[in-house]
Amino acid sequence: MTAIIPELVPPDILQAGNAVRGLSRQLGRLGGPVLGGVIVAVAGPPIAFALDAASFFLSFALLSFARPPRREPPASAALLDQVRAGFAFTFSLPWLWTTILLFALINVAFFGPLTVALPLLVRDVLLGDARLFGAIGTAVGIGELAGTFVIGQRRVRRIGIAMYLWAILAGLGVAGYGLIPAVPFIFGAAFLVGISLSGFQILWDTAVQRNVPSELLGRVSSVDFLGSTLLTPLGPIVFAALVEAIGPANAFVVGGAVTAALCLPALAIRSIRDLE
Repeated sequence: MTAIIPELVPPDILQAGNAVRGLSRQLGRLGGPVLGGVIVAVAGPPIAFALDAASFFLSFALLSFARPPRREPPASAALLDQVRAGFAFTFSLPWLWTTILLFALINVAFFGPLTVALPLLVRDVLLGDARLFGAIGTAVGIGELAGTFVIGQRRVRRIGIAMYLWAILAGLGVAGYGLIPAVPFIFGAAFLVGISLSGFQILWDTAVQRNVPSELLGRVSSVDFLGSTLLTPLGPIVFAALVEAIGPANAFVVGGAVTAALCLPALAIRSIRDLE
């Protein structure tokens, strides 16, 4: 998907195009469960699944109206040679491979407490139920919508610095869940997490799309996804142990602090500071 967006969006509004993609994703996350619940209540689960399947065909039909410029396909090459070229290009750009490696660790610290500790924080600390849990998730979604509007309308010159500042704010937001475990404050922290996630993701996608040749973009995006999520499954295991040892609130503080701390060295790397 990351590789397809530049085929559909003119280069001068690429950042806005990524923002629109994020907007559609967040609207789906917010409105989809509501619409799905209504359909299940009115027509039952089988009809809901049938309409879900039909939505894919509708998306395909709408995409057929797109008229991207025709491009000559690259010369064919053996699969392993193509894979090797993707890895070689990724490791030729210090800002690219450094960010991928850093986020292999950051994603452990960031998503670990959100996956494991949040339900326990809601139940045992906030004394809430599923409705409060859902409301916190909605606050994240609203923050992501806000971030999409903010970043989509602004031209960012120092994109490397900006995206890491957003990532630091995301870490502070996660820490905020545990620093003041009160419902109004956690709603604010959730909003901060959402807006920061959007800010980082839009700028990161735009940086990759602008600096990677189109014929390599799909492969480099795959390396990015593989590398940055490689250690993420360890997050729930690590933070399950932390929750047992220090409680869910403190686990959030640790996860958020580690996330922010891991971002700081990136700001000292020249290729990231100079990335435009």
